[in-house]
Amino acid sequence: MEQQTQGRRPSIRTEKESIFKEIGPNNGSGSEDGRSTDSDEDLEKLTSHEQDLASPFNEPNIALVFRQKDTVHDILPLADEYQTDNFKKTIEQFLLKGVLSKSDSITSVDIIVKILEAERYKLNDYLNACMDVASRKKFNSLTKSPKFEEISQITQLQISFTRWEDIDDTYTSVVNVDPKNRKKKC
Repeated sequence: MEQQTQGRRPSIRTEKESIFKEIGPNNGSGSEDGRSTDSDEDLEKLTSHEQDLASPFNEPNIALVFRQKDTVHDILPLADEYQTDNFKKTIEQFLLKGVLSKSDSITSVDIIVKILEAERYKLNDYLNACMDVASRKKFNSLTKSPKFEEISQITQLQISFTRWEDIDDTYTSVVNVDPKNRKKKC
């Protein structure tokens, strides 16, 4: 059982047995077979910790995994397929931070791809942030992309309304019109 077969990792039991041989039979614990019960618990904790480190889906490892350029976009379909809602929410928060921090430098084509991704995986906060960015893009550069037609009509309409609101706000602040009298204030 101690010998490893080629290409296969030894079982946990084999690892424990080999560690016990390295430690020695009696380390003052007083167990009947010479092994420490404290060591057994420590090994179980260590094994659990190793398993945590090996999984990209555990909370402490998410930042490590997501630092790579497109990893998050590869993991999102898996999180959706396996219905890991908490993990999917973590991914959404990560994507949301990316859009908010780079909103001015995102191209029209990139924002369309992000909107399609948000729609597909039902990431509402991410979608709202992407629509906000899209509403500030030039109309022609946004709508001439063939992928723009793939965006749902509801989302296209929401982008238009957001843009319209921004134009109204700009108009009101520049012209400073009194809506009741329809006269310019001086």
